[in-house]
Amino acid sequence: TFKEAPERVIMELNGKTVYQVYRNKVEQILGEFGFAEKMVGRPYAVDSIMHLMMSDQASVSITKEIYPAVAEKYHTKVSNVERNIRIAIEKVWTTQSTEKLRKLYPHEWNPKTGRPTNSEFIYNIKQQIRRQ
Repeated sequence: TFKEAPERVIMELNGKTVYQVYRNKVEQILGEFGFAEKMVGRPYAVDSIMHLMMSDQASVSITKEIYPAVAEKYHTKVSNVERNIRIAIEKVWTTQSTEKLRKLYPHEWNPKTGRPTNSEFIYNIKQQIRRQ
């Protein structure tokens, strides 16, 4: 099940846990991209990225592990989680300038679809945060 990784409650200098620091950063980054708070896929994307960030496993399957955990948390279907994240990414990639997207997301994306896949986006945002 999805959990906020209580075993990793390590205090930072500002009194926040590592989980809280990462979650704030994920929220900030998605906001910079233009993921509106009202997008159904935004909390699903946040929790998917957080689940990946807090995992101890070297390899985590987005479709087999993360989506089901997020779906359970929100009492919805796995297909709804995938679809709403995809729709949110599509909306951002069609409404934001290419220049802005290249600045915020310095990774390649599929020229046919004009956006990264859900998995690419989730993994790459996790990597960006870890590098900071």
